[in-house]
Amino acid sequence: MSIIAKIEVLRFSYFGLRARERAYRLRAYKTYPPDAVARKRYKDCSHKKPASQIRKEVSLCWKYWKCYPFHYFRYSMYHRESLISEEEMIDYIPDFFFYGIYLPVCQCNSLAAVFSNKVLVDAYFRGLGIRQADTVGKICSGRLYNSSMEDMDFKELHGELSSSRCQKVFVKPCSGEGGHGIDVFTRDGNTGEYRNKRRPLDADYVQHIAALDNYVVQMGVVQARELEQFAPRSTNTCRIVTSSVGGPVRIIGGLFRTGVGEMEVDNADSGGIYAPLDVENGRLSERGRNVRGELFVEHPGSKVVFKGFQIPRWPEIRDFAICCARKVPQMGLVGWDVALSADGPVLIEANNGFGLVAMQTLYGGLRQRLGIGNPDLFWRSGGKPRPIGA
Repeated sequence: MSIIAKIEVLRFSYFGLRARERAYRLRAYKTYPPDAVARKRYKDCSHKKPASQIRKEVSLCWKYWKCYPFHYFRYSMYHRESLISEEEMIDYIPDFFFYGIYLPVCQCNSLAAVFSNKVLVDAYFRGLGIRQADTVGKICSGRLYNSSMEDMDFKELHGELSSSRCQKVFVKPCSGEGGHGIDVFTRDGNTGEYRNKRRPLDADYVQHIAALDNYVVQMGVVQARELEQFAPRSTNTCRIVTSSVGGPVRIIGGLFRTGVGEMEVDNADSGGIYAPLDVENGRLSERGRNVRGELFVEHPGSKVVFKGFQIPRWPEIRDFAICCARKVPQMGLVGWDVALSADGPVLIEANNGFGLVAMQTLYGGLRQRLGIGNPDLFWRSGGKPRPIGA
């Protein structure tokens, strides 16, 4: 066994996991802003439960999951008005357990790495026949390629964009998350040039970013008017979380996401709003909210009311997500970000880490939805990653 393999075995051993959990516990408040915000909210709260009760409930969650329960404070379980039962408390899954132990068991480790790379996953999904936003170029290792990975220059890229007459172009970093690092360029109706507030999409721009990272260049999706009305500048999507762990594909939950103001993306981490989605009928079931916990009866810009809004052509969107999940059974859990165009559903992004905090904020604890029985079995199995094809 190689040294690298031995290190990997050690990382996922029981003692390795315990050490990683302790390290995570020590740095969480510094590296994950929502936990720091939750900590301050707890300190400032004047309506807490009795201290003895809080200690008892924290201990209950900690012993059950064997992880420090940051989520106890994140979801304000300490508040006097919180009527959550002990059984409901342990339904909430801690971040470390979910991302560090559960997901590696449920997902193929090698394929998860592909999902995290926008250049690779674009080619992979096209091979599977999954409909995505049209890719016109890829920037890899400092060079520009077309969607088939054949050499091209900027003149050819510009020509393809001009002939398509698409209104927006998205330039996405290979490993970007949460909408961060995406540059969006809009077509000038008079000159045909693509530009944003900072600069035009030109050869100098491509040369500049080619030295920073790998990128995928995609045409913007012309979305259905019913969804566009929330925020015309952003591509508003439905995130549908599917699971194929231990059986056929099923939908765990879903949410609708929309941008705000001048935002060109709908990601919550970039300031967007999300609302829970009833996956049975495609209606938004509650108010919208953002990562700061602010609630919205209606969209602050367009004034469209969230609760009760019917997602158009919902059966098509739902079936599209299920079809996508069936094509990658090695990935037990995926969050599919689906836009709706005039021609039907289009995949914008697939997330192997689908946003645990947002889902549990909207749906409550996901332990039973995901079929997690005894967490100790996962600790003792060492959170062993699934091999390719498993």
